[in-house]
Amino acid sequence: HQFLHGSLGHLVGNMIVLLVAGPFVEAAIGRWRFLLGYVASGVAAGAAHQLISAAPLIGASGAIAGAMGVGAVLYGTRRVRVFYWVFVYFDTARVPALALLPVWVINEVFQWVALGSQSRVAYSAHLAGLGAGAAYAWLLRRLQPREIDQQVDAEFAGERRAEQHSSLLRQAQERNIAIVAFDS
Repeated sequence: HQFLHGSLGHLVGNMIVLLVAGPFVEAAIGRWRFLLGYVASGVAAGAAHQLISAAPLIGASGAIAGAMGVGAVLYGTRRVRVFYWVFVYFDTARVPALALLPVWVINEVFQWVALGSQSRVAYSAHLAGLGAGAAYAWLLRRLQPREIDQQVDAEFAGERRAEQHSSLLRQAQERNIAIVAFDS
């Protein structure tokens, strides 16, 4: 089910979300662990959907939600860059990875309740995939905490150096202004 889609729009929408969530997770745990977690989350999503509904299930949303769950557990309060838009304005911002999760879950639950049986979206599969991904990441952190933390930290090393550089530059500029003011 997770490698099939109902339409080109369904496929493109899922691939856009995977493109946003996937690279963070793959960078943190590697290609093969990412693939295992992705497939396992999709299987868990499908199983949960079958427990709740007799309706057929297609799409990668449960597996992609699993990737989001892995990312939330691995990155926690580390700030990740996200894209946002408000009508015609768009930009990026850095927010704690964990802060994105409640927004997504509230949106999923709201749509599930509001649309109910009128929707063809398997919200239960999304939430089950998210939970499976989070459980997978928790297990990885328990089995290999040092390796996972090193990989996650390495991804942010360049940004930390850039922040340190800009902080030092700002301090130098402030001191230079203070020296110029003292000379006057």
